[in-house]
Amino acid sequence: MDLKKLSEQDCIRIMDEFLDKQNEPKVGIFWYDPIEGDLFGVQSVLASETKFKTINTLHKDYWKKQFNRRKHKGLPLGKFAGDYTQIPRGRVFNTGEGFVVKVGSWINDYPEAKELIIDEFDLEQEVQFDIESHWEIGQGYEG
Repeated sequence: MDLKKLSEQDCIRIMDEFLDKQNEPKVGIFWYDPIEGDLFGVQSVLASETKFKTINTLHKDYWKKQFNRRKHKGLPLGKFAGDYTQIPRGRVFNTGEGFVVKVGSWINDYPEAKELIIDEFDLEQEVQFDIESHWEIGQGYEG
């Protein structure tokens, strides 16, 4: 699409579409940094734009990609140093009837993370937080 050939009316329509979707619920993955009290490594898509209940990105794959990217560019590894399972993490799912956030029991130690997750993923509806062993610190598919 040649943006120079768009009319002012087309530009306004496109911007309105972006604004309409700006607060639409998302699904995806995240980590929680308890020291900074913030989410990081967030990967998400609009819930309405995925064929699945969540994104197909695995935590371990995203972590490895960030680690390798920083290492090869000679950048500090930062938060992506070490084992991806050693930092609180979770995943947001769309059940079709609402949204479920899968986390470990770490969420009980950092209840403020719930509001950050709800805000980051624009989950204004009723949100359920499920604690499961896979999401515990130190656990993963191999753990």
